[in-house]
Amino acid sequence: MPAPEPSHGHSRLAGGIAVVGTVAIAFGLARLGSTQLRDPAAGAATWWPSGAVATVVLLTLRRRSWLPALVLFGLATAAANLAGDSSAATAAAFGLANAAEAGAAAAIIQAWGRRRDASAEPSPSEGPTWRSDPLAIGWHLTSRQAAAQLVVGAALGVLGGTFVLGIVDLIVGNGLPSSQLGGYLRAHLVGQLILTPVLILLPRGRGAWAAFARAKARNFEWLTEATVILSLTTWIFWIGGPRTPLETGLLVLVPMFTAAARLDPLRAALTAAAVASVAAVGTVHGNGVEARISDPHERLWAFQLLLVVLSIGTVWLSLRSHSRAQSRAALRDSEQFASVTFTAAPTGMFVVSLAPGSLGRFLHVNEAFCQLLKRSASELEGQHVSIAGVPADARVVEQNLLEMQSGALDSYTREKSLLRSDGIIVPCSQSINVVRRGGAEPYFLAQVTDLTAQKSAEEALLAALHGQLATLHDMESLHEQRKQSVARLSHDLRTPLTSVLGYHELLLDGDPGSLDDSQREMLTIAERNATRVRDLVDDLVEVMGREADALQVAGPGRVDVDELLVHIVDTLRPLCARNDQVLVGYETKTGAIVAGSESQLERALLNIATNAAKYTPAHGQITIAAEVHRGRVAITISDTGIGIPAEQIPRIGEQFFRADTARDRLIDGYGLGLAITKAVITNLGGEIAITSEVGFGSTFTTTLPTIDGNR
Repeated sequence: MPAPEPSHGHSRLAGGIAVVGTVAIAFGLARLGSTQLRDPAAGAATWWPSGAVATVVLLTLRRRSWLPALVLFGLATAAANLAGDSSAATAAAFGLANAAEAGAAAAIIQAWGRRRDASAEPSPSEGPTWRSDPLAIGWHLTSRQAAAQLVVGAALGVLGGTFVLGIVDLIVGNGLPSSQLGGYLRAHLVGQLILTPVLILLPRGRGAWAAFARAKARNFEWLTEATVILSLTTWIFWIGGPRTPLETGLLVLVPMFTAAARLDPLRAALTAAAVASVAAVGTVHGNGVEARISDPHERLWAFQLLLVVLSIGTVWLSLRSHSRAQSRAALRDSEQFASVTFTAAPTGMFVVSLAPGSLGRFLHVNEAFCQLLKRSASELEGQHVSIAGVPADARVVEQNLLEMQSGALDSYTREKSLLRSDGIIVPCSQSINVVRRGGAEPYFLAQVTDLTAQKSAEEALLAALHGQLATLHDMESLHEQRKQSVARLSHDLRTPLTSVLGYHELLLDGDPGSLDDSQREMLTIAERNATRVRDLVDDLVEVMGREADALQVAGPGRVDVDELLVHIVDTLRPLCARNDQVLVGYETKTGAIVAGSESQLERALLNIATNAAKYTPAHGQITIAAEVHRGRVAITISDTGIGIPAEQIPRIGEQFFRADTARDRLIDGYGLGLAITKAVITNLGGEIAITSEVGFGSTFTTTLPTIDGNR
């Protein structure tokens, strides 16, 4: 059951408590900066924490809440200064400057965050964005670019606060010295650089804090390193020693930067903030070596410079190390995913070495490949690839290995024959890709697809087609026998009827002698019935002849070549448009007429035209043209497609033959279309000429005799 929504009263109460708590924290930090972190001799704080707190709190608020929040932060800062030894005018000036600093820094940092979120959404591990959760930090310190933006944004905000402080000081006439303005600028800049990263990187929500606390091993390592670093810091800045101040102070940077290179950004930033706090209090109240510098302003400037180097270097190194660790983790995850995918792939896969000492040996094989060859992985890994091939392919395999090793061959897809452990040859389609990475040994990854089922289906289809051809041949034989039977029946029936009718005509003409009326009447009746029988025989022969002719292919007619090509162009145009191809249509009128079946000729030419569209890539061109010369019409269909190897052109038109360029690209087809086309054109007394070049296209020229050869 979902939790009930809080009432408006409870929301206002929670908001009020949050505001009071934030103002109290700002007041306390301001008092801390003006007391424990303030150098009395220099008249300025070593670093000022409340400005960073105000900046980060603004980043968690909606823009409409910024003004009242800035007013409260300014009042808290003024009250903290009044609680010290500052006058009301000075306290008000510092309050306004602190508010201006926080507002300017937050606005600049959030503007960069908005532009970055608009160009690329952060990953879920980076937390909510300013758009998805207005109460979340709308800025993510996850890269060195972000760190640079933080430094620039904080610096510009502090400059803005210093400018406001100077203007207010001129107006009220406090007469703050330039050294105090410079001290304000440096102290607030150091505070922003030390504390802002910590507050931005802090976990948000119970789940995040719980995850932080559960990392016990990491926290133990972190606390151990932090204890060592803080101990060294305490010794340097509280106990002191007879060393050069700058040289001694820099000692703390060595373990700090070393730890930052191993720690995540949050723990590194927390350690740097703790070191800065201990060093600042030790410098102000202890006996640290930095106190050996006689001039207080020089001492404060040197110490603040050290803190700037400490804060920027720590965040920069930790982000750099964290980014590299994430990259290594992503690479490990990617390699693990690839390994799992390789092992569990449903198709056969294997890796073969191309290194000089182990050329052609299996490095890895997956389960599907082992099942295909009926062998175990231990039988294959470490063995030469020839163990899985047929002896007839050994020379080609060795040549391919040498070409891949030299870089002349990087990938291919071909049909191969593999040899199972039981001696059965398995037809396969094999795709290989060579992998070369830096100084690592090269290898190639192969994917194998079993074509046994496909080949069986092709053989079954071929057997079915042969069966159909045999059936057609039997039907043609039956058709011929029926025609002969019809002819014999016609002859056997018509011959006696013709004789009978002839004698009837002689009798009726009176050639044998005169006939009386009764005889003439009987002969007339007989002649009439004989004529009826003859007509009946003619009708039966006609019906039987028509049924027999129905089994034949439609007889030749007159085909207008111009109209036929227009129909073909209209039929091909939508296919070319769908394939994003250029179709140069038929425009020249030849006036040629050829003898044949229009449907058969159209089918034959459409086979060539659709093949041109099928084997031509996008943006390619297909051209259809015709011309008449010496009584023959030449119909040309050309394309800019993949082309046909020259040695395979003579086989075009064979049943089930397909060129290598078509098979390598896995383009569908069975090699029957052009076989039908060739048969149709040959039966019409024509011929087909083919010219082609691999990668540049093909041209099919179909030549047919025109009627009467008059053109």
